[in-house]
Amino acid sequence: MTALQRRFDPNFARIKQAIATAEIGEPIVVKLCSRDPAPPPPEYVKGGGGIFKDMAVHDLDMARFLMGCEPVRILATGACNIDQAIADFEGPEAFDTASVIVQFENGKDAIIDVCRQAPYGYDQRAEVLGTKGMVMSENMNPSTVRKFTGEFVGQADMPFDFFMSRYKEAYVAETNAFIVALLEGKPAPCSGRDGLIALVMAMAAGKSAMEGRWVDFGEIIRQECKVDFGTLLNEEGKLGKNWVRGALLSIERDPTDAADVEEVFILFDDNLDGKLNKEQVEEVFMVLEAQVSQDAKEAAFAAADKDGDGLVAFDEFFAAYKATGIEVADSRDSLKTVFGFGNALME
Repeated sequence: MTALQRRFDPNFARIKQAIATAEIGEPIVVKLCSRDPAPPPPEYVKGGGGIFKDMAVHDLDMARFLMGCEPVRILATGACNIDQAIADFEGPEAFDTASVIVQFENGKDAIIDVCRQAPYGYDQRAEVLGTKGMVMSENMNPSTVRKFTGEFVGQADMPFDFFMSRYKEAYVAETNAFIVALLEGKPAPCSGRDGLIALVMAMAAGKSAMEGRWVDFGEIIRQECKVDFGTLLNEEGKLGKNWVRGALLSIERDPTDAADVEEVFILFDDNLDGKLNKEQVEEVFMVLEAQVSQDAKEAAFAAADKDGDGLVAFDEFFAAYKATGIEVADSRDSLKTVFGFGNALME
């Protein structure tokens, strides 16, 4: 489980509920604001990857969480407006202020602004405009008391100025959810896949801010993961919408781990029919780096393709895979338990 605690905050959860139940219709745009009470020490910033990785990564994840589909590309800007002690740091580490636009597969955008200083306390707000209305969250305050005097009219207390106070309920809910997942064998409510995607989004935002252009997330995957993505590339030779699958395929695999074998099989199931053709099966062997001869691969496919239609289901493939001599345990946990996803990862 990845500890992205904002998913468990009651305010953000209520906004997600309004989207999921179509209270506001179909989302049109998501807006997020994240501002810390004061800049962190330069020692924290240096070597930490910068504002997109150590701060905006939560907002990038929340944008994806609320939009309910995968992001496609990103445009970001950054500047040093507050803390000149970091102005000469390398790359995005020199930024204490940033703005981001994320474009999603559904053609909709998320707009994010982050800043390392808000003297009035943690400023963490979200707004979603839908076809039938809008929902938005306000900041958390120690009380709901308002004060009226000759000099002041407004909220009596400023927003919380410490993240442990601001997200107290979120941390409790997050911990409980993790414990329930462990005890009851339920999927992780925020999986490793979620963390990986948020990290790639943060990396792409940094690249965009430094180069002043839109960045496709597939650029980051192909740059960081020196593997052959084969049939995942589109007509332009890019990963495009397949970048998430590309990221998952780039992870080092264990050919004797049944869960890894099953996950890679699913990743190549383009049309989600639960079957692969001969070319795709060969790519499964390649990604797993299974030490099997070409003759053995072809024999494995022929053995699995019992009806001769050129397609094999996972159970058929798995039996033939083990018949090549690779020692893999028969018992395997469901991907929905281990990873928090199954075929839904490609929907």
